[in-house]
Amino acid sequence: MAQILSLSTKLGLGVIFVAAVFAGILFWKTLNSNTLGGRMNLPELATAGVWLNSKPLTHQDLENRVVMLDIWEFTCVNCLRTLPYLKQWHETYSKDGLVIIGVHCPEFEFGKDSVNVSRFVSTNQIQYPIVLDNQYKIWTALYNRYWPRKMIFVNGKMVYDHIGEGGYEETERVIQQNLSKLNGKTYPEVNVQYHREEDKSGSFCYPRSPEIYAGYLRGRVGNSIQPKGKAVKLPVEDLMPQEDLLYVSGEWIQEEEYLKYLGTQPNGKDRMTLLFTGNEVNVVMRAADDRDPSLPIRIRVTLDDQIVPERWRGDDLRYSPEENATYLELREPRMYRILYASRQNGKHLLKLYPQSKGVEIYAFTFGSCKVDF
Repeated sequence: MAQILSLSTKLGLGVIFVAAVFAGILFWKTLNSNTLGGRMNLPELATAGVWLNSKPLTHQDLENRVVMLDIWEFTCVNCLRTLPYLKQWHETYSKDGLVIIGVHCPEFEFGKDSVNVSRFVSTNQIQYPIVLDNQYKIWTALYNRYWPRKMIFVNGKMVYDHIGEGGYEETERVIQQNLSKLNGKTYPEVNVQYHREEDKSGSFCYPRSPEIYAGYLRGRVGNSIQPKGKAVKLPVEDLMPQEDLLYVSGEWIQEEEYLKYLGTQPNGKDRMTLLFTGNEVNVVMRAADDRDPSLPIRIRVTLDDQIVPERWRGDDLRYSPEENATYLELREPRMYRILYASRQNGKHLLKLYPQSKGVEIYAFTFGSCKVDF
């Protein structure tokens, strides 16, 4: 049956249509103003936020330079895997005119704190300039959706764009080519010094668990009782957990970005359980504000209900022979690498047992790449 629209309805639809067209025109003009022939222009950087390792850099400061923007985040595992290559390029080519600028775009609220980012930059000996894009001004100007992303500009015009990990040989070749155009120098053939075996050709990746978020904005728990926005004391659920879902027992609360352990009397049984697939597990964590920052929180870790075998222990996992236990110590907010076995891959049961209250767990990431035998 045909629907007859009233005059007011038709006028309303007409207004909506005109508004949509006008919005589209504005978007096209905005996009066009920041691109040239389909290529992005270097956005305004100096006023985007707080700078580390440098004064705010203007377009004039960057004239006749090869400028690489690295959009990153200090808890992002993919960003951390690219970091050694960025540091090497800075060391090798900065004297020839390469300027690397790390554009830090936070994924979590604590990533907006300059103290946290500055601590990471200092600990990891990052010497090139960093701008804290807490308002996502640069992110938005570049129509970005990814961590990490490497974009190279010469005199304000983009000449190269790479999303994600990898492409190190290609990226360095582009750096050399554009430096040569500016300074006339001839560079030797690119010979990348790989920092991970998995970055070399010949490695391959198996299916793995997706990134898992603990907060209710982007994740959920597998428990039959949900701790969303309220403190709940949850019993141990002895059923086999569903893969890639977090299960918690003890007293927890699920906030927008994280799950927080509230247990005031840890009994050794309160835990978080996760059935995952892969050969690497990383977790982003933070200690609650009401914790004494000088006292780390110990978290016992088991794999398949056993202490974690030595071949599986990540950089942040420790073994106590007195307790015959594997554990990590939560100190500053960051990503903790708890499991890594380059030649192992499969489905495993991970359990985290907080030994005191105040643990905030934000996200898990996984790896599954192996080196060819």
